[in-house]
This record gives sequence, structure tokens and C-alpha cells, in this order.
Amino acid sequence: MRVLLTGANGHLGATTARALLHHDHEVVAFVRPGSDLRGLEGVDVEYAHGDITDRDSVVAAAKGCDAIVHTAAIYKWWAKDSAAITTTALQGAVNVFEAARQANVKRLIYTSSTMAIGTKSSPNELLTAADWHDNAHTTYSRAKTLSERRAWELAESYGIPMISLCPGAILGPNDYRITPSTEIILGMADGSGQTFDSGLAVVDVRDAAHLHARAVDLPTTGKRYVVAGANITFVELAELVTEFTGKKVKHFGASPAIARVVGALMEFGAHITGKEPAITRALVEENARRYQYVDASATKADFGWEPIALRDTVRDTLDWLVQIGKLDAALIKNKA
Repeated sequence: MRVLLTGANGHLGATTARALLHHDHEVVAFVRPGSDLRGLEGVDVEYAHGDITDRDSVVAAAKGCDAIVHTAAIYKWWAKDSAAITTTALQGAVNVFEAARQANVKRLIYTSSTMAIGTKSSPNELLTAADWHDNAHTTYSRAKTLSERRAWELAESYGIPMISLCPGAILGPNDYRITPSTEIILGMADGSGQTFDSGLAVVDVRDAAHLHARAVDLPTTGKRYVVAGANITFVELAELVTEFTGKKVKHFGASPAIARVVGALMEFGAHITGKEPAITRALVEENARRYQYVDASATKADFGWEPIALRDTVRDTLDWLVQIGKLDAALIKNKA
């Protein structure tokens, strides 16, 4: 098929472009003018320039396409203009579906997030694709939840076959601009980060990209899938990083009440410096002593998917950070 791929220059997008080509699809890479295209160097794609919030540019890019894979989003936990995160998500959904309607596409793959699925207070409770994050605190979580709900409404209204994929924290190589997920590993490795009393779902970017490409050809539509290869606490994830670096990661074990105070102070500083804070009050409310543990068994069954081992993902993420000069090669002691 000829596939329009939005957000094609992002970590997931650029890896998905490669996966789509591997599956013999033709890729139209939708990117903003002046975007960082390092992730797509040497990749045989056709470029379409525009902005996901500009309907006309999305409609023009979709002409002649058989399918759309929509990965474009602002992935930030905090921004001075937080409304931009929500506007991009919601307006992007509307524009993508209008483009799909006009192009009469056969399939739309919508990238959501496990942040649209939610968290639990116990690590023993697994979330599934039937769950929704109806008590989101961060702007990003609200944006992903609201935009995916809107996408399902539009899919039904327009009669467009859709599959939504909800990836956990995406790690792995080829992240040039350092997403918040990769930042977790970088901070653990260089000593600037710390662990918290909570757990998350993780997926290798190569697995997430493979599933996006496979979803274009999946026999059935109308389904929502959890995309996560492992459930793990921050402490356990840090132990994997320590295995390769030999450096122990600091632990922030303060109560949620104290963490909220720290978050408020960091937010105050961020409004002055413009630099994203490591902790915010919303992040504390959403994640402190909570677990985003998911059941991806339906995804594994329907896609015939066996996830890459998390240890390999962590190793390859560290190797990538060394490759782009974010970490000193001497820091990675154990390459096995």
C-alpha cells in the first residue's frame, strides 16, 4: 500500500518508516518544514511537508494514499504552553480523519499510548485495552486519552476502518532528539536521574514499529491494542542500567506529599528557565506509588508477536546514547 506516515521524523515514526518499507509498503513521510530529519537519512521515503494542525496540508499529503499511520504528537510532560499539547492531539485527530475520508483510505492506524489506559495502585492489577485513563493529571495523558476517544468517534462517524495501538514507554536506538522515555535511561546512566516508587510498561521501538507496520495488513480492524513488552518498576529498570554501567542510581523515596512540594518548586523554576522540570505536581499525582502494568497477551496473540528482551533494549538504548555523544563510551562497562 501507499501509506501516509505522520510524525515520520520522530523516534517511533522513523523506525516505523523502515518497518513499513520492510513490509513492502510505499511511505509518504509527513513532516514539518525544517524538521530534524536525521532519523530518516538513507530511508527511501517520499516527503510531504505540512503541520498536523493544518488540515489542508494533511489532506493534500493523503491524496492517493491507501492507508494512514498517525504517530504525530507532542511528547512532553510539561510545557509553558501546555495547551499546545492538547490542541495538537485533538486537532491532529480531526485533520487526519478528514484527510482519510477525502482520500477514501482503506485503513487508519492510530498511535495512542498506555497513558490513555491509566495506572493502578497495586502492581498485581493488570490493565487491558478495555481500560481508559479517566483520571489523568498530566496534560500529555489527558491529550492522549481525549484524542484517542475522539479518533474512535470519528472512525465510526466516517466509517473508516481503524486500529489503535497504545505503546508503553518507548526505548531503543535511533532516538536523535531524546524523548522523555529515553531521558529516563540517560538520567539513570549519567547520574542526573533517579528512581521512584512506581512501575511502568516498556516496549522496544523496533517492536512498536513492527506492530504499526503489521497493523496495516491485519485482517481485522476496530480493535485497540496494548503495546508493551515488559512491566517493570523504576528500581528494577535502574538495576538493568547499573548492570551495564556499574553505577548505582539514586532513589527518590519521599512521600507523595513531599514530592508534590518538590514538583511545585521545580515547576516554578521551569517557568523561569523554560527547561522541562524533572518532577511536576501532575506527574506525582499520576505516578507516585502507582503502576502502569498491562496485559499485552491479546496483542501477542493477534500479531504473533514475541517482544525483544528488555535487557537487550536497555543495552541498545545505552549504546545509542554513546553513539550520539550523550554518554561517554567508557561508562558502559558490560557489553555482553
